[in-house]
Amino acid sequence: FLTFDKGERITSREDATPTFLVVLKGRVRLYSVTPGGREFVVAFLEPGHIFGLRPCLDHSTRSYDSVAERETTLLTVPGPKLRTLLAGNAELMTVAVQFLCHRLGVVSQALEQFAVWGPTQQLGWRILDLMRAPYPGTASNSEIRLSVSQDDLAAMIGKSRQTTNKLLKDLNAAGFISIDYGGLVVRDLAGLKSFVYPQGHY
Repeated sequence: FLTFDKGERITSREDATPTFLVVLKGRVRLYSVTPGGREFVVAFLEPGHIFGLRPCLDHSTRSYDSVAERETTLLTVPGPKLRTLLAGNAELMTVAVQFLCHRLGVVSQALEQFAVWGPTQQLGWRILDLMRAPYPGTASNSEIRLSVSQDDLAAMIGKSRQTTNKLLKDLNAAGFISIDYGGLVVRDLAGLKSFVYPQGHY
């Protein structure tokens, strides 16, 4: 087990030895940096999430860097040990393949949809994605509050904070969300889903 302080780097794309990691406590931010120097947030990982599987299996470099959002404890398995475990357990290997297939499907869907979606739909999709993850939030009757900053949302769609604020106001005006201190409240989940997926495929 390894524990990282808030802001401490966990993994880097330059790491020589791949490692499989399981989040036990805390929160991890996966991100990349654009050629222009802007950070693009890929995902926030909460307890129960895993990452680092692919480079352990294909000996490739990592796709993203990761950093601890708060004090974070991880279970770490070196790549060679993970490959040995999988080679000796067909059930574990099947689970690993299913996970990679699921990730590939999510990435393919995102690439296809982001090519045709406008920025407001992209932001709506990110909000829905946060709701599917074990994310710090609270539910009250039909409303769900997400503790996510506008800076984080901006980094997740590759837009400026000013642009993201305008997009949030558009979603607020439509009645899907309301902007709250330190986060947002999803007030019309069905409406937001219909807006993001007008064909009903979600």
